[in-house]
Amino acid sequence: MDSSPTGVVAELQKKYENSPITDQLVRAQTTGFIAEHWRKRWPEHLAVPEVLETEEKYVRVSRQQLFDAAETVRDEADAIELYVKVAGWGTGPMARPAARVVRVLDDPDAPKKLLDAFHAAREAEPVEAYATLRYGGANRIPYFGPAFFTKWLYFSAGAPSAPGEHTPLILDRRVSLALGWSETTGWKTARYGEYLDLAEEIRRLWVPDLPTHVVEYGLFMLNV
Repeated sequence: MDSSPTGVVAELQKKYENSPITDQLVRAQTTGFIAEHWRKRWPEHLAVPEVLETEEKYVRVSRQQLFDAAETVRDEADAIELYVKVAGWGTGPMARPAARVVRVLDDPDAPKKLLDAFHAAREAEPVEAYATLRYGGANRIPYFGPAFFTKWLYFSAGAPSAPGEHTPLILDRRVSLALGWSETTGWKTARYGEYLDLAEEIRRLWVPDLPTHVVEYGLFMLNV
């Protein structure tokens, strides 16, 4: 595969020729996770958030619902509530992935660091916010890797409101592979910056009237 912007655009155009991606489609992307998987592993030092008190087996949440939830974050408890929803959206209903993302909350400083990273996503440049969660960063949390903390930054920053708006984007293994990159995890801060620039160039060439998260969604689904 040609991993240049034009090469990637050609692949995207071929994949979505008969089913174009819209901003509404991206925002509606929904995943269900099982609250019981979280409750049985919940850290004793944290209060159980409201989202896990449900009697429903599945908690279903869409991208738009996560953007809406981010607008209500005011304190550490709100950050934990949002984290469960974001990480649940990212892992789906399987128990093992849920165990990995619950482990992040074992760090007693996790609530404060999540809230600080939330504000960084809203107030700082995306690459700067990314750096705070990397090794050595002020908001670094053990077991909270880029594939998940870019989801945290993306939703924390809020819904994109205009084409080309410079906001964080999710970067995970499937996106990286779709770009033809050799590394599929642990991306350095500079590499994340390259990704954001590349995604913007792809957007300009492919869907100039849509927000850049359409590119991220298209790359994630490219080989499905």
